Amino acid sequence: MSVTERSAEGSAERSPESSSGAISPRGRRVVWAALVLYLVVLGAIGLWLTSVDDPVRSQVQDLVDWLTDHGAPESFRYGYVEAAANAAVFVPLGFLVALLLRPSRWWLAGLLGLCLSAGIELTQFALLSARVADPVDLLMNTTGAFVGAALGGLVVLALARRRRARSGGFGFNPA
Repeated sequence: MSVTERSAEGSAERSPESSSGAISPRGRRVVWAALVLYLVVLGAIGLWLTSVDDPVRSQVQDLVDWLTDHGAPESFRYGYVEAAANAAVFVPLGFLVALLLRPSRWWLAGLLGLCLSAGIELTQFALLSARVADPVDLLMNTTGAFVGAALGGLVVLALARRRRARSGGFGFNPA
């Protein structure tokens, strides 16, 4: 290996943009396994033949009614709970994907959430007559993915900085 190649390799290791140094290979395998499991569950939720909240709709509505009776604004409706749930369901996607990316590429995880949500909504529209494709779902799912992606990007950045500090600031362990 030439001096130039070693120098380029060393600078790549020192960069906080290098995601391979932020998470250990074992950690990356765990993240990949969690992501695959998450995607299976998300696929089941998104492509279920009927609305997944049907079995609990009356209980959630009772909770919304109770909350409005006990101080929540009268404008608080079931749709707000559903929108928040849609966002929450996509936070893990953004988070897990961002853990696999360089810190500066965190936003790609949010973009993936947009694409995946659009695919689910289009499938519901075209193939699932009992489901309703909703642009609010697309917006909330994407919001959740971007929130998770931002959190994941911050974690990767913090891990990269911690690893760099532990190695004496040069991105490698001289021992």
